[in-house]
Amino acid sequence: SLHGACDSPYRFEKVFNYLIDSDLDSLSQAVFQLLHSDKDKLIKAILISLSKRTTIPDLFDEPISRIVNCDCGETRSIALIALSAKPQLAQSLENEVWEALFADEWFVRGNAANVCSSAQLSPDRFLPVLEALATDFEGHDWCPAECAVKAIGQYRSRAKALLPAVEKALAKWLSEEGDESDGFVKYCRDAVASITSFQ
Repeated sequence: SLHGACDSPYRFEKVFNYLIDSDLDSLSQAVFQLLHSDKDKLIKAILISLSKRTTIPDLFDEPISRIVNCDCGETRSIALIALSAKPQLAQSLENEVWEALFADEWFVRGNAANVCSSAQLSPDRFLPVLEALATDFEGHDWCPAECAVKAIGQYRSRAKALLPAVEKALAKWLSEEGDESDGFVKYCRDAVASITSFQ
């Protein structure tokens, strides 16, 4: 889901995460300041490195929260990837995630759906939007529909009303986009299994 931004060089990522893991407060503060700068390429590289971590230090909650609202679709998309790793923070940013689900850029919409999946945001509010995204096949390599269907499955029995929508999305995909071997088919079937297993 890193489409839309150039992946950071391996060396930068390795050094960055080594220093963060060393728990050097001065470094963390320096990175915090960089995330408030106008150096867009560096901000993207930092966010990508953060998004690949198992845990993201709370120090970065504020800049992630701010960048999720930025005008640059690529940077916003990467911030959403990082936000997926912080479900409690995502729950406090429901409105920002909601807006991202309607973004012009397909990769922003897809990564916003991934946040819904990891944070289990309000089902009454978000499931109808995820239902609509289940047939959003824009993109390449992946599409918002994949993320939406996976997110719907994560809601389990709370998403049982969306079973027909998942089946409709699968039928549309098979008729227009792909075949039985495609990943989207597996995502749909996994979602159905997840929803029906917990009814």
